[in-house]
Amino acid sequence: MKISKLYGLALAATMLVAPIAQAETLTLSTPDPDNSEITLAANKFAELVSAKTNGEVTVKVFPNGSLYGGDPSGAVKQLAGGSLDMLLLATSLYANFDPRFSAISIPYLFDDEEQLRTYLEGEQGKELIAWLEKIGIKAVDLWPRPFRQMTNSKRPITSPDDLKGLKFRVPNNPLWVEFFKKMGAAPTPLAFA
Repeated sequence: MKISKLYGLALAATMLVAPIAQAETLTLSTPDPDNSEITLAANKFAELVSAKTNGEVTVKVFPNGSLYGGDPSGAVKQLAGGSLDMLLLATSLYANFDPRFSAISIPYLFDDEEQLRTYLEGEQGKELIAWLEKIGIKAVDLWPRPFRQMTNSKRPITSPDDLKGLKFRVPNNPLWVEFFKKMGAAPTPLAFA
C-alpha cells in the first residue's frame, strides 16, 4: 500500500428527488468542472437515461455547482426540498447533517477501492442511503471517487509522520481538519468552490 495516497475518500452519490413519471426533463448538478470524471460520468448517465427511456426522459447536466451557487450544504438542502432534481456530491459533505457520513472519509481506513466498494454495498452503505430517505432524498447509488492525493513543496510523504509541520488545504469537513491536526500538520479548511 502506498501511504502517499490518502485513503479517506470523497464519495459521490446520485440523488433523485423528482418522480420521473412527472418530469420529461430532469436537471443533474455536479460540483466539478466539465472535464472531471464526475461530470463525465453524469453526462454518461444522461445518455443512458435517454437511451433506456427512448428519449422520453432527458437529463440535463449542470457542472461547477452552477445550480446551487457552489454551496454544497445549500445543495443538499435544495435537493431535500425538491428544488434540485439530481445531484452528484461528495458524501463527506453530508457529514454536516449526519456525522455517520464521516466514516467513509476517514483517512487510511480503506486499503483499496475494492474494500471500499464492499463497505458501500454492505449494511453500512444501506444505512447511509436509508438516512438520506428520511430527509427526502432518494439515493440511486454510492460510488467511490478517486483517492485523495497529498502534495506539498517541502518533502515526500511516505508515512503519517511526514505530515508533521506541513500546511495543507483540506475539504471543509471537521473530520479532515481534526485528522491533519492530530498528525501534526496545519490544516486550512476551504470550501469546494
